[in-house]
Amino acid sequence: ACEPGTASSACAPPPRVPSMPFAMAAPDADTRRRALLATAGAVALAAAAASALRRALAERAARRQHGADVEELPCASPWLPLLGNALFYKVDPLRFMERQRRRLGDVFFMNMAGLKIAVVSGRQEMIQAATAAESALSARAAAADFGFGTTLGNLNVYFGTDLHRLVLKETGLGVASESSRVSLERAVATAVDEALPPEGGMVPDALAALRRMSLHVVLLQFVGEEALRVCDAGLRSRKSRHRDFLSWYMAFQDMVEDATAKGIALPWPIAYPLVHAPVLFERRRLQRALAVALEEVWDKQGHGEWLRA
Repeated sequence: ACEPGTASSACAPPPRVPSMPFAMAAPDADTRRRALLATAGAVALAAAAASALRRALAERAARRQHGADVEELPCASPWLPLLGNALFYKVDPLRFMERQRRRLGDVFFMNMAGLKIAVVSGRQEMIQAATAAESALSARAAAADFGFGTTLGNLNVYFGTDLHRLVLKETGLGVASESSRVSLERAVATAVDEALPPEGGMVPDALAALRRMSLHVVLLQFVGEEALRVCDAGLRSRKSRHRDFLSWYMAFQDMVEDATAKGIALPWPIAYPLVHAPVLFERRRLQRALAVALEEVWDKQGHGEWLRA
């Protein structure tokens, strides 16, 4: 994974994963280690709940639409040193954006405390940005640049995305197939039984219960019940403050969401040590625990789709 401060040559995205059948020779030690890390890392993709306008995507859309150097685009005003437009935007975001569009046009820059964002507001410009190919406008590269490259890790943003797409394609889980329906129904039944009171009664927090059930279904389907059992046993042996792996992972999701919201309003030299780095360290702890569990259950049955891939 590429961490901030490394040479730019080390930050190149890994090569695309080719579409291939899942039947293949037994992996060597290096391939097995990479598969373990990729599978553990891919789980963290579910934490990316926030959606935002990506700087790289918007800049390239502006270049393609107007045929001009993106650095020549007009910049929003007023602004303050270091903070840029952030404070003025925070007062009334919609009014601020509408005023800039009337004054500057459909494509313009905003400086959010050091993060330069190109805003694409015209209908045709937005259609072009939304429908452009990955090779022209990379949403994953923009997501990494937006902070997820640190909080979730570049291995997750790049390789994990390709792995998940390959799994959906090769297993038929991306369509309404009979096999996917049966496996998902089984996972949903298990998650509901675990989350709801066995004897009925009130659920103190319905949204938290639904969130836990949704995450449980994803992990059962793609990681496997045996790996979750080993993770839970490891947490109990360490007397962790989290009662199980699901609770730990939900806390990590909250950290990612909070860091994403705060990081956009702070310059990178401040956001990295105070906001992003704690999430990075927690993500590494979570991945290590999951990798240990995957190593233990590697030769057993009952794997989820990521492991079977």
